[in-house]
Amino acid sequence: MNILISIEINSFIHCKIITKYKKISSVDYIKNFGGSRITYFVPQKGQLKEKKYITQLMGNYKSIYYDELMNLRSELPVIIAGDENAPDKFVNDWDILSNTSLLVHHKEYGSCCNSVMKALDCGIPIYMTRENRYKLGFEDVPEYCFIFSDHCNIKDAYIESKLKNNKTIQEEFRRVKSLENCTKELKQLLEI
Repeated sequence: MNILISIEINSFIHCKIITKYKKISSVDYIKNFGGSRITYFVPQKGQLKEKKYITQLMGNYKSIYYDELMNLRSELPVIIAGDENAPDKFVNDWDILSNTSLLVHHKEYGSCCNSVMKALDCGIPIYMTRENRYKLGFEDVPEYCFIFSDHCNIKDAYIESKLKNNKTIQEEFRRVKSLENCTKELKQLLEI
């Protein structure tokens, strides 16, 4: 398969490159760069258990929410993990997420972060900005699965997370981000 790629700057085409490769990614905006979007998925291992924790699982644990999370630790069950220097060090993400009510997440880069994917598979709403939802490639996951920090603080989001239907979040996530959808898109891309 040969693909024609044009680089356009200020409405002038500066060069053309012919290649047999095509860029694929799990974020929708890859289309802006001539690539194709493919659904990202995780194994469906999420368990619907009693949800109690507010959790953040990131290597860069000192996220924009770090101070607020640290202040909440004295009154709510908060886990901050993902780094050897994080307050709760490293944890088994599937085990913790199965008991988490709200995942707090913010990253400036990447696509379809595994902790967010696993949390959604456990039926957990994600606390993040609207912009971050798009930036990380979750625009296809229904808004019901998120609580946006643009509108409330973490404590209020935690209260709201207790009112969400975890089974609905899990089902909606699995409907969109699945092996079946990825397989179908790859077959279309490869013209199989």
